Amino acid sequence: IANPDNITYIPGYNTLIIGEDTGSGHQNDAIWSMDIETGKLTRIFSTPYGSETTSPYWYSDVNGHGYLMSVVQHPYGESDEDKLADAADARAYVGYIGPFPALGKFGY
Repeated sequence: IANPDNITYIPGYNTLIIGEDTGSGHQNDAIWSMDIETGKLTRIFSTPYGSETTSPYWYSDVNGHGYLMSVVQHPYGESDEDKLADAADARAYVGYIGPFPALGKFGY
């Protein structure tokens, strides 16, 4: 993990979600899932050149399902403008992972 910046916790799954914001750790920032019982890390999301992961957030019950949301901020920004092939690719992205079984209002 390089420069952990944003976190969210998924209760009931015992999982900590960690977003990176690095300009020097490695080329693409990632979001990691950490099992808090074992400490095992799994990369679950990666961004385009020059962007950062922001706002990971766990929604525990949206119409009976749980969702993990995240944002990709300033793709191909910072030091990677030369890798941008199409200006449309420099827009921010919003995405989600799910659905997961809902765990209730507070995730328990």
